[in-house]
Amino acid sequence: MPVAPRDLTAQRRGDRVDLRFVVPAENTDGSRPANIARVDIYALTGPTNVPDEVLLKRGTRVASVQVRRRAIQTRPSRPAIPSATSSPRKAAGLDQGAVATAHEDLGPDALQPIDVTVAGDSTATLTHPAPLVGPVGAPSRTFVGVGISTRRAPRGFYLQRVVVPWPCAPCAVAAERDVRARPA
Repeated sequence: MPVAPRDLTAQRRGDRVDLRFVVPAENTDGSRPANIARVDIYALTGPTNVPDEVLLKRGTRVASVQVRRRAIQTRPSRPAIPSATSSPRKAAGLDQGAVATAHEDLGPDALQPIDVTVAGDSTATLTHPAPLVGPVGAPSRTFVGVGISTRRAPRGFYLQRVVVPWPCAPCAVAAERDVRARPA
């Protein structure tokens, strides 16, 4: 199984979220090249503490990046003799270890929090771990990157998670100028 995509970042600019990550180049057992066909990015608007399985099941796939299969060479191959009719073809997708970019345009559905609570389960509650990220209970958009194996491997996954809090709407803002003289 491939390791999770590294260095997943998400930056929101208005109604667009720019995503960036490093394509896995190794498997979870440390072997190289990675057994990877693509990287899928899932997103879910809701609480930040949703279990991974729920996030993948209830989240939306917002991007998919194909990865080139890298052959393992045990000995150098003889160079091919170029022909006038053949041109080297490069397989579609990114190389393992390359930096990938993707984006999501946030539509109305992406802005609606998904209720992921199960009756009697209080583990998925709307909370924010940091101050000044919006009102308490405000949803966030959580993104995860998952490396998808080229083989039919046992159900399992390794992912990296990043959370983008929604900015709170501007409150009633007022400015006032004090023109009174101040004592020196």
